Amino acid sequence: MLTLLSPLYTRIKPEEIEESVRRAEIMAYIRIHQGVNFTILKKDLGYSEGQLAHHLNMLGRAKRIKSRNYGIWKLFYTKDFRIPEHGLFLNPNTSSLVKEILHVIEFNSGLNQKELSEVIGKERKSLAYHLNKLVKYRMIRIEKRGKEKFYYPMKSLDIPKLSDISSGSKR
Repeated sequence: MLTLLSPLYTRIKPEEIEESVRRAEIMAYIRIHQGVNFTILKKDLGYSEGQLAHHLNMLGRAKRIKSRNYGIWKLFYTKDFRIPEHGLFLNPNTSSLVKEILHVIEFNSGLNQKELSEVIGKERKSLAYHLNKLVKYRMIRIEKRGKEKFYYPMKSLDIPKLSDISSGSKR
């Protein structure tokens, strides 16, 4: 009886992992867009959530890709990509203002909103929206002193560690 069922299940060898057209397409997309998140992958490639999760899991178990949880996002990289020290490789879909805010805070940590406004050249109101989002997504942190808020990049200890893709983790 067991011999009748055994042809239905075969283990994919590591060298055969990219023979799947879909996995090859996912790998090609991740090579071009290092740090892409699950939602963008799903939208751009047109896969269902289950299909994409399965193929990412297969690629992760075969050590072809790695992922990192960053705030609410799970970002995907090829296995040989060196992730920047600050932990985030912004993809092309990230707004230029957000990139500029992160850059300024990374190299001038401890600025308040007024100082950030002067350095970046934008009104405090438009910065407030983006700063609140960046804090919510744990990309920057706030230290309050009295009524003043000072913005800092996440400490390396605050940033989640690299992990291989696992079926039970966030996407």
